[in-house]
Parts: sequence; structure tokens; C-alpha cells
Amino acid sequence: MEPRGSAVSEVERSSESAGRRAERSSPRERATEERGRGAANELAIDLTLELRRLRYFRDLVCAAWRHASGGSDPHTTLRSERIALGIALPELDAVTLWSHRAADGTIALPFVEYLVSQLRLAAATLSGHDEAVRRRAGRPLRQLLRMLSERRDLDAGHDALPRLRDVFLPEEWLGRICAPGGIADQLVVACAPAREPIEPVSAS
Repeated sequence: MEPRGSAVSEVERSSESAGRRAERSSPRERATEERGRGAANELAIDLTLELRRLRYFRDLVCAAWRHASGGSDPHTTLRSERIALGIALPELDAVTLWSHRAADGTIALPFVEYLVSQLRLAAATLSGHDEAVRRRAGRPLRQLLRMLSERRDLDAGHDALPRLRDVFLPEEWLGRICAPGGIADQLVVACAPAREPIEPVSAS
């Protein structure tokens, strides 16, 4: 039988050898791991901001629709959230105030093409990084694209900068997007992490 001391020495030599191998490779491995963690953290931050953008545009377009329908404070601006998100478009602060209903019941929302396009783009960006989000958001995104394609008076591809022009849209058409539980709400719910509670858009 091999002496116990010899077995212990062999274990110690093996541990020392493994330790030396780990020491030789650990700087590179640590750098790789740190880069991976850094990239993952940056992506998580980007996606968190994108979700906030989606909520901002949801809240803004819904507040404008409610005001034009007679049920929202015209001074709702969401200015602090716009600034926090780094959106350098102060004209968006007037969206609710400038929304109005025509005598025939149709509704004009300022910059409506830009607002709806930003909803679509933010949801598409979030969907592109998460298969579960893609599955959940697929249906409301398709509905939104189909609705935009139905309106020849809208330039659905106009998403670079807001432009001010009166586009009067049927209240029912806008309601499918902006009403509680509508497409805008569905996109926010679909794109939020499953662990995160979803607050409904305020009706006040």
C-alpha cells in the first residue's frame, strides 16, 4: 500500500499545478469575462432606456388622444421624462395642448406620424433582443403596421423628425391604439420584463 504521506504530496502537487495553470490563464479569462459583463450591462441599460422610451411615447400619444376626446388635462407635457430620456424635441411638450377634435368628430394629434412610428420602432428594438418579447409583441406590432397601411393620409415611414400638420383621423381608429388596453398598452406589456409589474396608462 502506498504511504499516506505520498498520496497527500501527490494531491498537493496536482493542486499547485492546477493553480499555476489558472494563474497563467486567469488574466485573459478575467478580461474576457469583464468585457462580456460590460457588454451585457450596456445592453441591459440600453434596453431599459428603450422600454422607458416606449412608455413615454405611449403615455404621450394616449394623453393627447384623451384630451382631444375631452378627458385629459391639456397641460400634460411629460417634459421631465422627455428630458431624462435625452429627447431634444421640446415641441413634443405641446402635443396634448395642441390635440383637438373637429366638428365631424375626427381627431388631430400633432406629430401623430412621428409618435406612432416611435412606438413601433421602440417595440421592434426590444423585440429584436428577446425571443419571448418577440412572441408577445408580434401580434400588436402586426396590428399597428396593418392599421398604418390602411391610412393613406399618414406617412407611416416618417419617423426621423416630427412634422406639424393637421391629419384628422377617426376617433375609433385612434382609440384602437390609445384607449386603455389598446395597441399602445399591449406593446408596453409585451415588451416589459416578465418580473416587472406593469402600470396601466393613467386615465386622469
